[in-house]
Amino acid sequence: MSVIPEPLAQQTDPPVATREILSFTTPSNLFGIFRRFFSVEMPNADPEAYRRQEDLSEVQPTQSENDDLLSPIFDSVLATTAATNYFPYGNHSSFALGEWYWNNGAQKSLSDFRALVNIVSDPEFKPEDVRNAHWTEINKILAGSILDDDSDNAEWLDDGWKCSPISIQVPFHQRTKRKGTKSFLVGELYHRSIVAVIKERVSQIDSDKEPFYFQPFELLWSGPGRREHPPQTTVPPPHMCIHGEHYTSDSFLDAHRELLRSPPEPGCQAPRAIVALMMWSDATHLTAFSEAKLWPAYLFFGNNSKYSRCRPSRHLANHIAYFQKLPDSFKDFYTEHSEGNKPSDDLMAHCRREVFHAQWEALLDDEFLHAWRHGVLILCGDGITRRIYPRLFTYSADYPENQELTTENYRVLIAGIRNRGGRPCPRCLVQMELLPQMGTIADMEARVSCARDCKADREQVAQARAHIYHRNYAVKSDKVENLLKSASLLPSKNAFSNRLSEFGFDFYQMLVVDLLHEFELGVWRALLIHLIRILYAMGISEVNELDRRYRQVPRFGPGVIRTFSANVSELKKLAAHNFEDLLQVNNSIAPALV
Repeated sequence: MSVIPEPLAQQTDPPVATREILSFTTPSNLFGIFRRFFSVEMPNADPEAYRRQEDLSEVQPTQSENDDLLSPIFDSVLATTAATNYFPYGNHSSFALGEWYWNNGAQKSLSDFRALVNIVSDPEFKPEDVRNAHWTEINKILAGSILDDDSDNAEWLDDGWKCSPISIQVPFHQRTKRKGTKSFLVGELYHRSIVAVIKERVSQIDSDKEPFYFQPFELLWSGPGRREHPPQTTVPPPHMCIHGEHYTSDSFLDAHRELLRSPPEPGCQAPRAIVALMMWSDATHLTAFSEAKLWPAYLFFGNNSKYSRCRPSRHLANHIAYFQKLPDSFKDFYTEHSEGNKPSDDLMAHCRREVFHAQWEALLDDEFLHAWRHGVLILCGDGITRRIYPRLFTYSADYPENQELTTENYRVLIAGIRNRGGRPCPRCLVQMELLPQMGTIADMEARVSCARDCKADREQVAQARAHIYHRNYAVKSDKVENLLKSASLLPSKNAFSNRLSEFGFDFYQMLVVDLLHEFELGVWRALLIHLIRILYAMGISEVNELDRRYRQVPRFGPGVIRTFSANVSELKKLAAHNFEDLLQVNNSIAPALV
């Protein structure tokens, strides 16, 4: 990682009013597609200049193409210098073999076998080094039984991870004998600095392997006759915008233009660029027969192509935190301070929301806010020094606390609105009874005219919290309900609103549709169950016919549609990709049965 020190302050930049944003248009390709960039100067790099055709294909290279290539594992080993410390492995050969064994899963495939062949057939591989390796001792060291120190957090503190204590203020209403607020220590949040992750990723960019688009652009298609025209600074009609990537979206372009119009940092002549942050979080069970759970948060960059982000082999996901839930000991804490009374369901839900947003306040730290406002100078992987500004564009998450609720409830947790309230949309104030009009012209106009106002909502929530935390009213008292119920708000602090409101950030707009949980595991799964129930009502033969038809569907593509070997009507251990496959072929199967 290479981070450039801040330059000395010298007011030499022109005023904002003189900074003109120009547009640059590229020639059309064979299909009539061209790009239009917006900048104060010509784009200084093309991320796709060295991209090869095989980089866009999911098809694996043939055996003949793979014979002369080392496995990705051995490539990473050979890229290191001879002075690299392979501890606890004693040498280069044992490290390569050990990494192949541990990092490719318990079940080996044909590609893993080829990788092993490439390792042992490499000229630098020495059998005597492997033969004399003390594998049992090495595995004990890797398991942590020898390197354990006095701190339980030692393994977390590697690679930029840190541990921050998380506490919340618990309100005790005026009808309890010990009214007021008391602090409750929830636990410790293991997380990484978001700015540190940005520095690491941006400084290690390799455009030859994975394009990183610092400059967003409009992707346009023109009609016949445009292809012979030279590059121009304006786009002649006819043309049509093509949408598909985040770096070609209107939101990214608007943020980019807003940054270019803003005054630069004093004395800094480095080009400015935005990194588009895309957050994900999803709780999961670790085992089938216990309560072991994990709630990780991931960070992706919208500067990468969506086709690369969805491929695990690209390693573009960045773990930034492992969220904690409200522990079971909270009930003991409340009972102790309320002289035997148990916490109400409303208070429990309120404290869960407080825990979630307290952890996000730890992630959105002062370093992140400084980078948002002033940027950070980084020597990028393409050799160009840029001032990088983080911007949060999307957050997609599953609601982890009550799996029996609808899959849309993650928005309740993040947006601070009520579950199944009178105004259920996290972006507008459309009423529940008007939802059947969704998609109509009147509905689309209402979504614009009745958009939620972050500032107004924050003021309402602040007044409600003053009743709870200063005047000792209950969480769902009439005083609180009269303030919040009309807009379906909740008296919970919102980390995104509190920390980013000074920049004019509208956190309601970052909540995007989660196709996996909302549609594939939500709407479509419910519809499929309803269809199966209808077939059972019609007769068992109809259900058997449904299973037979699905089994006859052949597989298609590399993992696009998999073979349906089990009976679909039984719905046994189906993952999200199974429901996606069922949906893709349903139109050719179900309509003839019902």
